[in-house]
Amino acid sequence: MFIVVFLVVVVVVAVAVVVVVIIIVVAVLVLLVVVVDVVVVVVVVVFVVVVSIVVVVVVVVVIVVVCVVVVVVVVVVVIFVVVVVVVLVVVVVVVFVVVVVAVVYCLLRLLLFSSPSSSSSSSSLLFLSSSSPSGSLLW
Repeated sequence: MFIVVFLVVVVVVAVAVVVVVIIIVVAVLVLLVVVVDVVVVVVVVVFVVVVSIVVVVVVVVVIVVVCVVVVVVVVVVVIFVVVVVVVLVVVVVVVFVVVVVAVVYCLLRLLLFSSPSSSSSSSSLLFLSSSSPSGSLLW
């Protein structure tokens, strides 16, 4: 991702340098052709300087905006991925715990109610743990 940003910055800077060079060459040609008056020379030089400054400022602003946009996009994508991974991990852990609890409950219930010798003592313990305060059984 940062390689793409670097390449975009290099291309933008190269284009800006080419534009500035073209403006300077045109200004020199205009100065050579129109060396009639000092005012014309001053106006052309000021024009070249102003346009060069504007081009450099625009290039810098574009570079900064592109870098900021890329950083924001990368941060948003990273946050999104982290949130998705955390949610998936929580869901997997919860499902795993529910399945383990259900299997253990079923195995305990099967073991407690399947053996005839310990049927009365085991079931009474299970009933005691789940009885209501009034003494009535919920099973």
